[in-house]
Amino acid sequence: SGAGAYKSVISNNIIKNIYQPAGSITCIRAHGLGAFDILNNTIGDLNTPNSIDALPGSATVFAGIICRYGDSTKVTNISGNTISNIRLQDANTLGTHNFIEVGAFLLTNGGTVNIANNLVRNFNDAGRSGITGISCAYVAGWGGYSYINLSGNVIESISRPNTSATD
Repeated sequence: SGAGAYKSVISNNIIKNIYQPAGSITCIRAHGLGAFDILNNTIGDLNTPNSIDALPGSATVFAGIICRYGDSTKVTNISGNTISNIRLQDANTLGTHNFIEVGAFLLTNGGTVNIANNLVRNFNDAGRSGITGISCAYVAGWGGYSYINLSGNVIESISRPNTSATD
C-alpha cells in the first residue's frame, strides 16, 4: 500500500528520426510516485548519423531520460538504454543537456536507484549549453538506508565545436 507499492515500466522503445525545427526535445520522462524500471530503450539510431537533429535557430535543449519524484521502498532501475547520434545545430542555445537525470527521489527503508550499463555516444552540440552525463539530484533516504548505484555506464564521442561553451 502507499506510493512505495507501485512500480512502472518503460522498456524496449525506439525513439529516432526526429527533425526538430524549434523547442526542446525530451525523449523519456518518468514522473510520479513509486519506483520505475526504464530498460533497454533506444534514443537515436546507432547506425544513422544525426538521427535526432535540431536545426540552427531552434534553441533546442536535449533531455534523454528524466526520472523524477519516486517515493518508494522498491528499486528503480535505469539500465541498458542507448542514446546516440544526436545533433543540435544552434550555436546560440543556452541551457543544460541531460542524458540521464534522476531527481527529487525520497527513498525509504532501503529504496535504491540503479543506473547501469547505459550508453551515450555521438552527441554533437554546436551551442554554448552545459552537458550533464548522469545526474542524481535531491536523492534522500528516509527511515533507513538508501542507495544509488552507478556502474558500467559509457559516455563517449561528445563534440562541442563552439569554443565559447560554458562547460
